[in-house]
Amino acid sequence: MIFLPTEDSLNYIFSGYFEAPSSEWVHLSRDLKEYELLLVAEGTLYIASAEKEFEVPAGQYLLMPPTPYQHGTRPAFCRFYWFHFEQPVYERGLPFPLLGSCSDMERLYPLITTLQDAERTYHNRTLNNSLFRALLLSLQSAQPALSLSDTDRLARLCEDIKSFVEWNYFSNIKVTDIAACFGYHEKYISTLFKQGTGCGLKEYILHVKMEHACHALSTTAISVSQLALNLGFSDAHNFSTAFRKVIGCSPSLYKASTRR
Repeated sequence: MIFLPTEDSLNYIFSGYFEAPSSEWVHLSRDLKEYELLLVAEGTLYIASAEKEFEVPAGQYLLMPPTPYQHGTRPAFCRFYWFHFEQPVYERGLPFPLLGSCSDMERLYPLITTLQDAERTYHNRTLNNSLFRALLLSLQSAQPALSLSDTDRLARLCEDIKSFVEWNYFSNIKVTDIAACFGYHEKYISTLFKQGTGCGLKEYILHVKMEHACHALSTTAISVSQLALNLGFSDAHNFSTAFRKVIGCSPSLYKASTRR
């Protein structure tokens, strides 16, 4: 999986359409220096990077990151569209699976045609980048999502999110961090978590932090300022505000009440 940037920082290079001359055709071997998106319209594409082999049937796509050894693995007839682009490596953003479905190619043809016509006619880099980004976002939006009716999968996801929060409560953890880790958009993963637990994700993160805060205040001599830093807050004031919101009193008052 890669992450698409929220800002316009990808660089579309060029694209084309290829139809194998026969069932004996094998993809060429080369050093792939940029990302390549392959949309298979007919047949099956057998291709590999330096690390992994892929079998991409009609109605599927493959997004291959740069690799020193892109090559075909077996002969087959296929037709596909290809697109080359560059972008920085991101650790968060909009998740884009490397393999996915493009079964509704009819919806993509107008975007592909518009992009290729613009490339030939206007030679405008900003326009090309915007049109290609629209194609990527259309593909990303069409990928199957986790069904809210699938209670088993939803329950597992919620438990995994809880574990992630528990292991990272000491940092300035955000919903965007969790979304990036699990490969969902932040609004969607928040909806899933609320559906599965009845608790908002931001609210849950805050409650976990406050549980650890209460334990520390009642069992150690740690100062409020140090505890704030330990829990990923920027300062004692922000921590105290959050503590009052969840617990109902100041950290100092809570600490004093537990020492009586």
